[in-house]
Amino acid sequence: MIATAFACWALLTTAAAGPSADAPASPEKPPPAAGPAEGRLSGASAEEQLVVPAGAPEDQARWRAGHEVDQRLTIELSVSSRLQWAGRTRRYVERLEALAGKADAPASARAGELLARYRQVASENRRMATIPWAVDKTRGCQYPLLELQGAMQPGGPARRASVLAAAREGIDDCLAKARPIATRLGGLNDELRRLQDAAEALLPPMPAAAPPAAR
Repeated sequence: MIATAFACWALLTTAAAGPSADAPASPEKPPPAAGPAEGRLSGASAEEQLVVPAGAPEDQARWRAGHEVDQRLTIELSVSSRLQWAGRTRRYVERLEALAGKADAPASARAGELLARYRQVASENRRMATIPWAVDKTRGCQYPLLELQGAMQPGGPARRASVLAAAREGIDDCLAKARPIATRLGGLNDELRRLQDAAEALLPPMPAAAPPAAR
């Protein structure tokens, strides 16, 4: 069962992996920004692929919640990386600055307003994705989950009660730390995506990339 949990975690991490910062951008349109559901397992749902261990309903609920928050942390971190990459390759700051500097342009004032908000949200998004978290960025609540899963296995009454109590405390503590992080980063991702969409609607198209010179 523990091996299954590790395998599912590897699948989630692979599915949510974003492009590298050096990946080329298309000049005609922005690279696809990841949506809130990106990173979910294809085919059967994560709930169908994960086998919930036997145990009390409240412990099974904790187990599901741990996997859900781990998946969301992985997804939101990948989405943040994709949005930051799109911001660099589409040069939203530079292009909004240029439009805001054209006093005679009808969209100049709107570009200035959008630029100020974009800078603020992009900076906070980047900070939230790079600062140390209260939970492990790559493992989330994985270890407390495995401890809970082990404690849910049958055992002697005395051992079972003490080990299960400690495991419950561990996963509850991790969930309390992880959920606000996922919510905060998810909200910043949503807002940054909306601002990028607004910038695309306001800005003139980017010029096509020049073809490579013939040798």
